[in-house]
Amino acid sequence: MGKLNDISGGSPVTGGLRRNLVVRAFRLMSTREQLGAFSIVAVSLLSGMLEIGILAMIGPIVYVLFDPESLSTSKVGTFLALWIDLANQTAALGVFAAAIVMLMLVSASVRLLTLYISERHSVACRTRLANEMLEQLVAAPIEWSQRFSTAAKLNLIQVDVSTWRNDFLQNVMACTQSLVLILMPAIAVVAMAPSMGIGAIAVTAALVAGVVGFFRKHIRRSANAVADVRNVAAQRLMQVLAGLREVKLSGNRRYFVDYFATPNRTASALGISARIWAGSPGILIHTMGQIGFLATAFALWATSDNAAGAAATMAIVAVFFARVLPVFNAIGNSLAQLFRSAPIVHSILEVLSELEAVNRAQAEKSTIEPPASWRRIALERVQKTYLDAEHPALAVDSVVFERGKVYGLVGRSGSGKSTLANILAGLVSPTSGRVSVDDVDLASIDLRKWHRSIGYVAQAPFLFDATIVENVTCGEQLDNVRLAQVLEEVQLAAFVAAQPRGLDTHVGERGGRMSGGQIQRVSIARAVYRRPSILIFDEATSALDGETEREIQSVLAARAPERLTLIIAHRINTLKECDEIVVLEDGKVKDRGTFQTLSMRSPEFKAMLAAHVGAPDQSDPKSVSNRLPAVE
Repeated sequence: MGKLNDISGGSPVTGGLRRNLVVRAFRLMSTREQLGAFSIVAVSLLSGMLEIGILAMIGPIVYVLFDPESLSTSKVGTFLALWIDLANQTAALGVFAAAIVMLMLVSASVRLLTLYISERHSVACRTRLANEMLEQLVAAPIEWSQRFSTAAKLNLIQVDVSTWRNDFLQNVMACTQSLVLILMPAIAVVAMAPSMGIGAIAVTAALVAGVVGFFRKHIRRSANAVADVRNVAAQRLMQVLAGLREVKLSGNRRYFVDYFATPNRTASALGISARIWAGSPGILIHTMGQIGFLATAFALWATSDNAAGAAATMAIVAVFFARVLPVFNAIGNSLAQLFRSAPIVHSILEVLSELEAVNRAQAEKSTIEPPASWRRIALERVQKTYLDAEHPALAVDSVVFERGKVYGLVGRSGSGKSTLANILAGLVSPTSGRVSVDDVDLASIDLRKWHRSIGYVAQAPFLFDATIVENVTCGEQLDNVRLAQVLEEVQLAAFVAAQPRGLDTHVGERGGRMSGGQIQRVSIARAVYRRPSILIFDEATSALDGETEREIQSVLAARAPERLTLIIAHRINTLKECDEIVVLEDGKVKDRGTFQTLSMRSPEFKAMLAAHVGAPDQSDPKSVSNRLPAVE
C-alpha cells in the first residue's frame, strides 16, 4: 500500500474484506453517528415498504383490465371490494392509479429525506474523525510524526477520512438499503407467483455474486496501484510548491513541472483503469438482467394457458425487474467501491491503533505536574540516537542549566545543538540517560503542561495565514499592555503602526507579505508573549541585520529570575552577554564557560570566532554580509 502503509507500517487487505473490517470501520463512528446510520437504514426500510405497495397494485390493475371476474372471486378481490367498486372498471382503475401516484410521491419524498439525512451524517462523521485524527497526530511524539511525509498526513486527514465515510461506510449502508429494497418487492413477487418469483430471485442473486466475485481481485489491485502513485504525485506537488522561489530561479521550470506531472499522469491513467474495473460489474449485471427478463417473458408466453394470468404475472415480473434489477446493479457497484476503499480503511484503523497506543503510553508515564518553582535542569549521561543513524546525535555526561540565566549553544552543523534544545523542550526523548527538572524526571512530567511553559523560536519560523495579533497570541488571552511591550522589545511596533490595519494586518501564507526579518520578529514576539519559563532560540535571528540582532538579543538576554534562556547562536559575537556558553562537537560537550574564558582556552570556540575576524561590520546596514549566514 502507498501512503497509509507508510504511516501505519501495516499491509494492504489481501483477501477481499477482512472479516471484522466492517465492524471496526463502523466502530470508528461515535454512538450518535451509529444511531444516525441505523436511522438511515430505517428510513430505507420505509422506502422498501412503499416499493412493495407500488408493486402490489400492478396485479389488480391487470386483472381489472383483462379478467375482472377472476379478481372479484379471489381473496384479494374480496378484500378490495370492501373499499372499491370493482364492477365499475373505470372507477376502479382511477382509484388504483391514484393510489400508485400517491405511493410514488411519498416514496420520492422518503428518498429525498434519506439523501438529506445521509449527507448530514456524512459531514458529521468526516468532520469529527478528521478533527480527532489531527488532535491525535499533534499529541503524538514529534519523532513518530516526523517519520512520515506531510503529503501522507494531509491525505490521511482530508482524503482518506472521506474515503472511510463516503466510499466505505456509505456503501455498507447502501448494500443494506439495497437488500431491504430487494426484500420487499421479492416478498410480493413470491406471494403472487411463488415458483417464478423464487427462481428469478435465486438466478439474480447468483448472477450478482458471480460477477462481483470475478471482478473483486482486479478492483482491489487497481485501487492499490492508484493509491500508491497518487501519494507520490501529492508529495512531489507539495515539494514543488514549498520550493517555489528556488523553482522560479532555477531557470528550469519544465523539469519541476514534469517532476509532478509524470506520476500524476500515471495516477490518472491508472484511475481510468480502476473506474472501468469498478463500473464493469454494474453494466454486466444490468445487461444480463435485461436478457433474463426477455427470457422470462418468452417462457411465460410459451407455457401459460390463461392469458390474463400470464399478463398479470408478466407485469409483476416486469415491475420486479424494473425495480429490483437496478438495486442489484447498485449492490454490485457498492461492493466494488467497498473493495476499492477497503485497503485505505484498513490502514486508517492501523494508524489510529498505533497513534492511540503511542499517546496512551506517553500519557501513562507522563502524569506528574511540572514543578512550579523549579530552579535547574540537569542532563545526566544523556544519549540520543535517531532512527537508522549509525552514531548518536548527542552524547553528554553531565550538563546543568539554571533558571534565571542565559546560555549560549555553539558548534558546527550537526554538532547536536538542536537535539539538546529539543530534549530540554520535551519534544524529543533521549535514547538513554535522564533529564531531571530539579529532582523530577522529565519523562514522568505531563508534557502537555511542560510544553506550555516553553517559548521556542526556530530558524525557519512558522506563521499562520492570519493577522499579526493572531500570530503573536496564538490562542492565548489578549493582553494589550503585554502585547505592546513585546512588540517594542522585538522592534516590531513601528512596522505595525505603519500598517493601515495595524495589528489586524494579514501576514499571508507562511508570512509571504512580510520580509524575512519581520517574520522572525513575529515568531520571537509569539514566544516572548507567552511568558515562558524556558525560552529557546534556535538560530532565530539569522534573518536580522547585525545591529538589530544585537539590540533584540540584548533585550532577550536580560536576566529574568523566572526564565531560563537558551540561545543557539548564528553569530557568535552576539553571545558576549551570556552567563555561560556550551561548545558542542560531534554531539559531545567539548567545553563550557563565559565568552571571555572560551575565547582564550577553547580551540573549537577560537576557530568559530576566528571565522568572523575581518568580516564586514555587521552593524553596517550597507554590509552585504549582514544578510548572509556566517560560519559557525
